[in-house]
Amino acid sequence: PDGRMTESRKTVVSGTLAVQRNKETTDFIDFVAWESLAERLEKYADKGGRVIITGELQTRKYEKGDKKVIVVVLSARNI
Repeated sequence: PDGRMTESRKTVVSGTLAVQRNKETTDFIDFVAWESLAERLEKYADKGGRVIITGELQTRKYEKGDKKVIVVVLSARNI
């Protein structure tokens, strides 16, 4: 996980979860965690390690040039 401090001094961690859907397919889901959850992820989570994150899916839409981009992120509520 990639941790940083915001300008308002809040801890935030973001990264990507690899979720194996079946033997042939893996989905990659971006996530974000704030404050105490972010601190725990920074302390205990390692690349390739197992973690369970529950939360809410959030979407953002924007245009990049002439293309519309939709970003889906899991906002962590529990780890």
